[in-house]
Amino acid sequence: MSAIAITTTHPLKASVHLSPYQTSKLFLIDTPPSSHATSPSSDSYPTLKGQPATLLSEATTETTFTTTTATTATLKKKIVTTRAPYHCTSKSVGQIIREISDVVDGRDKTIKVIQYFAKVFLWLFLSNPKQYAVLTARLKALAKQFSTTRKVLRLGHFIDPMASVLTLAVALRSNLRKQGLRGTLDKAPSQKWGNTVRGRLGYLNTVLGFVQDISDDIYCLGVIGVLDRSFSDKAEPWSNRLWMVGVTVDLHENLQTIRDVRKQIKALEAQMVAEGGQDAEQDISRQAQLVKLTTKLHWLKVTTVKLGGDFLFCGYDNLHCSFSDGFQAVTGFISGLAGAYKYVGKVME
Repeated sequence: MSAIAITTTHPLKASVHLSPYQTSKLFLIDTPPSSHATSPSSDSYPTLKGQPATLLSEATTETTFTTTTATTATLKKKIVTTRAPYHCTSKSVGQIIREISDVVDGRDKTIKVIQYFAKVFLWLFLSNPKQYAVLTARLKALAKQFSTTRKVLRLGHFIDPMASVLTLAVALRSNLRKQGLRGTLDKAPSQKWGNTVRGRLGYLNTVLGFVQDISDDIYCLGVIGVLDRSFSDKAEPWSNRLWMVGVTVDLHENLQTIRDVRKQIKALEAQMVAEGGQDAEQDISRQAQLVKLTTKLHWLKVTTVKLGGDFLFCGYDNLHCSFSDGFQAVTGFISGLAGAYKYVGKVME
């Protein structure tokens, strides 16, 4: 009898103990679903799995447990449906800042935002240099030095695309030997001309990016005094032209990819409506695929904003425009914000 009494009361104690645990999860509203602990009401929870129904004999305890579990389930459902996957993270703010500052690309994007914010501030609020002489001088110095710092941080960046250029060169040489020039330039029988053009533009952009990085390095070395200033004066316009061509190709590819992803989302949603409810496992898989495509579409839109800002910025220089002192400050700031937001989103994921 004593053994039976111990077995009977043990689940009740577990139930009473777990109820406050469940209630405490109400304070985890800002925590993403991935960091949630397993719910005690689930089949995988070891304490309650396989327990007979007769052991939970007290109606008050059972009602409290069920109510709390329902509340937690509702809360979890709300979290999943109201927060985008790219806004969920289990990392602290300090950890995110450390990961950004530890990478050159992260520091570059951070400095870019500060640099162009200073330029926008100068354009909007410090139009009278005599009244704000000291602040104007300091902000101009900050913007100038941060511009130089970003160039130094990117110094030697041509090594990154150089591997891709060498791979393309080896592949091109092999294809020329096997198929000749006409066979190399011709498209595959199963491939559309649109995809072929996109692929060739991608190859061209890789080569142009490599040449632009070399031009940027020459310009940077001229600015900091390692090379003669005449080298930087000659390299700067070519660097801007190559940058504009590269941004144009990237913008075209990005818009085409957005179109493709939207088609995939529409097709998947139509399939979910037509075949939803027939197979639970298939429904879960399709829902996960929809979240993945929606997330990809979000970042493609952010990239479009960044590339649009870059295109307007470099177009202002290449077309020799002079209609506004703040045009490049605003477009550079928009591009910097979009790039920083995208980078922080990747760190959070």
